[in-house]
Amino acid sequence: MPTALVYLCRFPLFPVFTTQGRPFGVFDGAAAAVTLVAICIEAAADQQLRRFAQTNEAPGHILDTGLWAYSRHPNYFEEVLFWWGLFLLGMATDPSRWWTISGAVSITLLFIFISLPLIEKRMSKKTGYAEHVQRISGLVPRFRIK
Repeated sequence: MPTALVYLCRFPLFPVFTTQGRPFGVFDGAAAAVTLVAICIEAAADQQLRRFAQTNEAPGHILDTGLWAYSRHPNYFEEVLFWWGLFLLGMATDPSRWWTISGAVSITLLFIFISLPLIEKRMSKKTGYAEHVQRISGLVPRFRIK
């Protein structure tokens, strides 16, 4: 199923790679920026998680610093944002392919209704996770609620 969704999410890239002679515009730049920001968030979140896993000496401790202080799953947020960025790149090139939004929507729904509930169920077994859920957003980063 996820492989089929990834294939679906790549449809917006077809006009990006096949349309010739079209100048790069502001919408192209904004779409590229969304995609680049997503990649940067992923790299930073993964690095922070790796560092935490290597240095955490307290079993059951929950990562709540760096990007993880604003979202319980910044790596999932990046994944969703990345596919929306690719959709925007396709739309900047050929708005008549609006139907390719189905890929980004499908990936978003996959994370919201399958991936997040699965990881949240596993994480809920950690001591203090219920309080963590109250303080930190699940997917979309936001400032902490004290």
